[in-house]
Amino acid sequence: RAARTDVLWQLAALAILALIAAAIMDAVLWRLIRSPLRRMATTVKTIARGEFGLMLELPVGRELQHLTRSFNTMSEALAADERRRQHEIQRARTIQQHLLPNGVNIPGLTIASDYQPAEHVAGDYYDLLPLADGSWLLVIADVAGHGISAAMAATLLKALLLCESENSLDPTKILGRVNRRMTSLLPTGVFVTVLLVVWNPVERRLTYVNAGHPPGLLWNPRDGFRELAASAFPVGVMPEVEYTSRELTLTASDRLVLVTDGLLEAFAPTGELFGADRLQQLIINHASATPSELLDAILAAVRTFTGDRPLKDDLTLCIASPV
Repeated sequence: RAARTDVLWQLAALAILALIAAAIMDAVLWRLIRSPLRRMATTVKTIARGEFGLMLELPVGRELQHLTRSFNTMSEALAADERRRQHEIQRARTIQQHLLPNGVNIPGLTIASDYQPAEHVAGDYYDLLPLADGSWLLVIADVAGHGISAAMAATLLKALLLCESENSLDPTKILGRVNRRMTSLLPTGVFVTVLLVVWNPVERRLTYVNAGHPPGLLWNPRDGFRELAASAFPVGVMPEVEYTSRELTLTASDRLVLVTDGLLEAFAPTGELFGADRLQQLIINHASATPSELLDAILAAVRTFTGDRPLKDDLTLCIASPV
């Protein structure tokens, strides 16, 4: 009995020593292996969210140090690539902003506009181009999608419009030639909605062609709303499209509102669309406002409607009124 008791005490002591050794080993492994690997896994997740350039301290152990150095080299390389990418994107944004009609004045019209890319560069495009007879071409367009590829298509559209507007005064011919060239140059599935408006300041007359673009709105208190509605396919869908133009005469109380669908399809946190009805009501509510005041009121309403949600699509708004 005494011997058995002695053996049991010895076994208990050995078990306690084994537990202590296991605890010590676990602590050592945690410090040497588990903790560095956990920090590395957490840092990988952070880098995956776009926070490049994070560095890890070197742990104990040759193998883990080698792994950590390799990880830090990768993180530094990703940060350098991101800096180059951001630099190139900023240059592209600067070029695109330079292509907009900043500071252009059109005889007989007061114009206010706003241009908000959903990303660094946009597929939206608007412009004010002079024609040979003293008329002016107002352009608002929207390339399908957004981002760099859409911005390249928008830049191509501007180049073609500049060329064709020097050779013709007829918006249907201008758009027809642009469409044929865009169809041959754009990949399948890429298209552009375009609204061309020719303003004749002497006759105070608008001549417009709408290729699949959201209707422009012309409003005055007497006649209410008149739409510059689409009458043909967007540009880039098929090479031969017959475009037709329509004419409208403006009065001093008219407000011409041109938008891209980034405004009409702005979402509230509930998922509701901003929509054309809400835009029309804002125009009515600010009947006596200048184009600049109406522009500010519409943009403020969109910001209130969407809350803190970022834009899902590029947004362009252009408002004009006869002087």
